Amino acid sequence: MSDILIESTPKIVFVLVDSSGIEVAGLGTTFTLSISKNGGVFTPGAGTKGEIGNGWYHYSLLSSETDTSGPLAIKASGTGTIQQNLFYKVVGAIFEPGEGPNILSTAEAATVLRCEEDDPNMLMLLPQVNAYLRQATGRSWEEDEPVHDEAKSAARMLLVMWHENPAMIGAGLSGLSFGLPAALMQLKVLGMELAETEGSS
Repeated sequence: MSDILIESTPKIVFVLVDSSGIEVAGLGTTFTLSISKNGGVFTPGAGTKGEIGNGWYHYSLLSSETDTSGPLAIKASGTGTIQQNLFYKVVGAIFEPGEGPNILSTAEAATVLRCEEDDPNMLMLLPQVNAYLRQATGRSWEEDEPVHDEAKSAARMLLVMWHENPAMIGAGLSGLSFGLPAALMQLKVLGMELAETEGSS
């Protein structure tokens, strides 16, 4: 069973065969496909269907078809085929971004990641980057006005690393990419210097 991120729109592929197990080609988009979310009633799929060739077909799930955590069952069939049953698991949670501020603005983060400014994964990561840098350096960099370039640089590194590999979120220093431990150390020193300056004023 493969995982599908909640509210994502992946393209799934599958083979349709006859009762002898031979691939059935030439159905185009005439095959039927139904979806059950988290054990619910099967409903017809409303996404884009297509034929790849040699009995292979594809279907693009809609975000409304992946908006419920839990098992996602899909059945597909066509003229001359037996029913193909596919099983997935929808994982994650729907994220509602909180109010800022963040170290990186949504525009800055979207530029770094080359994604849209409303990308849900990016929006989820921005406050986590704030929290990680706060814990690592002892300073809430997102509250500075303007935010220091050193903080933005470290935030960019974390954001890229975590966006590419979510399993790394919150990893210790041993799991960080080359260059980030040095950036964190520089940021920690800067934080201490700023705290000393602010304390004397």
